[in-house]
Amino acid sequence: MRVPLFMLVMLLVMVSAANQVLAASPTPHKTVVLELFTSQGCSSCPPADALLHRLSAEDPSLLPLSFHVHYWDSLGWKDPFSSTANTARQNAYAQSFGDSQVYTPELVVDGMSGVVGSQENAVRNVIAKAKAEQSAVKVTIDAPSHDGHLNISVSQVQQDVGNAEVWAVRFNRSAQTAVKNGENGGRTLESINNVLSLTSLGTLNKGKGHFTIDAPKNASEGVAVIVQKPNHGQVLGAASS
Repeated sequence: MRVPLFMLVMLLVMVSAANQVLAASPTPHKTVVLELFTSQGCSSCPPADALLHRLSAEDPSLLPLSFHVHYWDSLGWKDPFSSTANTARQNAYAQSFGDSQVYTPELVVDGMSGVVGSQENAVRNVIAKAKAEQSAVKVTIDAPSHDGHLNISVSQVQQDVGNAEVWAVRFNRSAQTAVKNGENGGRTLESINNVLSLTSLGTLNKGKGHFTIDAPKNASEGVAVIVQKPNHGQVLGAASS
């Protein structure tokens, strides 16, 4: 049976229009990762902690992480969330940015740049710049399996991401700490997503990766997965559970 010419033309027009709609659909913005290098022993840090909390409450596309550094611990108060691993990550960013020293509070946004974490206008400007970027990878964290594991899948969605690194971050969702000594002595400090551990899961293979980790043992803890360019480069995608 021959199809009338006008019907064939209409079909071609409909297919073309559908393809244009698909092509025009933007790739979803990636989750923007906010890494705040902070310390309970630093009197300048509580305003940055509060700003991190407020920004993430306003915008669910932001993934806040509080990395408590250890170099304040000898000045009157040992931060219970501090670790040398957190300090090492900040030092690695400093090297990547070409900075000669580290400081608190420093907010690193999507691994691209660091700003003073309490300076709201500067923080919002850097976040806006990061949100304008398109997602480079899709990160999926499945619900915990019956044997207490989390299955993680990563796949590139646009450009070749090469041997991007994959990190698992475990964190305490929120805490109130009565600080007894040091610069914040006598204050009760609130903080969110306090990093407990940072573990390398490896690198992507041809833009894909599948990983398995232990699920958190209680609701007070969470897990984030960060994919970024090697040597603490730009964050390409992230997700949390």
